[in-house]
This record gives sequence, structure tokens and C-alpha cells, in this order.
Amino acid sequence: MVKAKKRPEIIYREMMIEALYRLSSADNLIKNSNNFQDAVRVDSAILQIRKAMEAIAFSSIAPSEKRYEDSHRHNKKTIGDHYHARRIMASLAAINPDFYPTPLVPAIRQPDGGWNFGRKTTGYMTRTRFEKFYDRLGKYLHTINPWGKDPQIHQLCKDLPTAIDAIYELLDLHFAVIHIEEPATTQIWLVDAKRDGTVAMTIAMAEGSCVVQPS
Repeated sequence: MVKAKKRPEIIYREMMIEALYRLSSADNLIKNSNNFQDAVRVDSAILQIRKAMEAIAFSSIAPSEKRYEDSHRHNKKTIGDHYHARRIMASLAAINPDFYPTPLVPAIRQPDGGWNFGRKTTGYMTRTRFEKFYDRLGKYLHTINPWGKDPQIHQLCKDLPTAIDAIYELLDLHFAVIHIEEPATTQIWLVDAKRDGTVAMTIAMAEGSCVVQPS
């Protein structure tokens, strides 16, 4: 039996839920690590954060799945073999410059009765920081080589709570942009992803192309 394909918005929401769950698990592990003295809990927290970041990368593929798959047809690996968040994001940027979540502040009612969502300007994990931190975590997924350089695990431990909070701030209220070529349409997915693990989505669509203004 062939497994039925899930709709992109369902995949996106499921990946958001997974990312939030893993972030919450990492946060609890850190808080119960005896001030980072419990190496197993620290290592487990690092793994959960990295997996949460990979879930975010996978969610970003969902809206552009076909174009992403087409762009990799020359490779031996299929889309199902991909996992590296930074490489996924580099590929997505080439086909949809607006793929990365755009964090928002709560909407403000306008005089005409409409609502306006302002852009969040600080406190969230930018794409550049996301990719650097993802790579930084990689070397801590392995036992530290005693003959290698100082891994500076203590500095990383200090940075983990701030990084978790920054990812939460990225996801809390954001939108994702999907450009569809045939027929030419643009979708905006407004996503409310709370720290308690609940995720709500609203999808808006406009005919023709749409330009996303930089923050």
C-alpha cells in the first residue's frame, strides 16, 4: 500500500509541534542538569535543540516541496534522505528567498477595522544565527576527543537557554510565504506556535505574484 501524501500545511504544523516539544524537553533537561554538571542531561539537551532546528528546516520544505524536489533531481539522494538544516536552508533560499519564518508582534487594530501585524525586530533567532548555532552544536553530538582542542562546553552551556528562548521567539507568531508558479499565486501562512506546544494556522491567498517587504 502506498502511503498517502500529507498536505503541506499539515506537515508544516506537525513539524512546528515537534520543534516546540523538543525545545521544551531541552529546556527541562537543562533546568535539571544540576547547573550543567550532569553531562548526560546536557548532551541530551543539545541533541533535542538540534533536532528541533531540523524540524524547523523540514517545515520550511513543505510549502515548496515540489520545487525543492525538482532542484535536487540531479542528486543520487532523494528528498527523504535530507536532514542537514543549513544545507536544506541554502537550497530553499535558491528557490524561495522568503522561506525563513518571519516573526511578528501581536496585531494592532487599524482605524479602518483591519489588523496590522508588525515585524519583530529583536530577541529572535535570525537565519544567520540559526545556521551558525546549528553547526556549532554538531561537534557536541559526539564524545569529546581528549587529544582535541578545548570544546568550550561551559560557554555553550551558558548560551543554550538564550538560544532556546530565541527559537521560541522566532516561532511564537510568524508567517511563511509560499510562491506558486502555476497558476501564479502567493500564500501567506500565519502561524501561532505557543510554548505550551499548541499550533494554530491561518492561510491567506492572493492571485498573482506578491513581494514581501523587508523588515
